[in-house]
Amino acid sequence: MSRGRALDSGDRCRWRPLSLVLLDIDHLKLINDTHGHEAGNRAPTEFAGRLLDVRRGAEVLARVGGEEFAWILPYTTGPDALCAAEVPATRSDRGQAI
Repeated sequence: MSRGRALDSGDRCRWRPLSLVLLDIDHLKLINDTHGHEAGNRAPTEFAGRLLDVRRGAEVLARVGGEEFAWILPYTTGPDALCAAEVPATRSDRGQAI
């Protein structure tokens, strides 16, 4: 089948859910002011590690600002993405939330 016919057949145009989660580390300035800049520099790195721990293979993570992250979740509905977004904020080996 030619490429044009494949596109015309609609096979490639099926709807599949895709979610984009934007995450922001709250109170990063407070972390800097209270615990010093070294701790403030570690916070985004630690949070990124948490995201990497919970992401699935096809998902894409990106740091889009000093304390902002984007997480693309293919084949994920909005409610499921919301549940996924809550996991990194509460996950920690020390039992503490960021």
